[in-house]
Amino acid sequence: MNLDPNWMALAAAGTAILALALVLLRGRSKRARRKAYPYAPAVAVRPAEAQIVQHLLAAFPECVVLVHAPLERLVTPRSPEQRAAGRAALAGMSVDFAVCAANGKAIFAFDLAESRGSDQEESDRIKNRALKSAGIRLVRLKGTPEQWPEAADFRLKLAVAALHPGADAPLDAAAFAPRHQSQPAATEPESSIMGMTVLLLEPDEAEAAWRAARE
Repeated sequence: MNLDPNWMALAAAGTAILALALVLLRGRSKRARRKAYPYAPAVAVRPAEAQIVQHLLAAFPECVVLVHAPLERLVTPRSPEQRAAGRAALAGMSVDFAVCAANGKAIFAFDLAESRGSDQEESDRIKNRALKSAGIRLVRLKGTPEQWPEAADFRLKLAVAALHPGADAPLDAAAFAPRHQSQPAATEPESSIMGMTVLLLEPDEAEAAWRAARE
């Protein structure tokens, strides 16, 4: 079948025009996505959080401290087959602070007791089980750094808590005792989140445990 050369020329021209239109539309779309909007700096870390970060850095000067760290950054499922489901189970969960060693892996995670609501108990249990299975201790902080042990004692006594035979025993956040004060222990919930009562051990016991942790 012979095609009219004029029709062939018109078809070719139409195809070229259509292709040019698509290119122009695509370019316009990219320019719209790249449009520069005016921004102002947001508060990424509140003053109270910055104070806690400084205390943790003083206690762990060789480490890195993360703020508002998602759990999926701190742990990963051991089984490749369960990776997608395991990550989905932790979606939306985070800790207020995480202390990471030089290899980038978290060694301690911290939540502020004041930021936890009663409706978050089940979420906290899931979070704690995930962290504990990865060898990361979750500590619930109450009060302010001025009420906590000094940075050196804070580090040593955390090491004691991690090595103590009862480290997996439930400890309530209400049992946190500020520096220079003592508080009665509260009823223990179904959790193994450490409270600051574990930081009230004797310095000699703390030093021995920290030496053992480093060996």
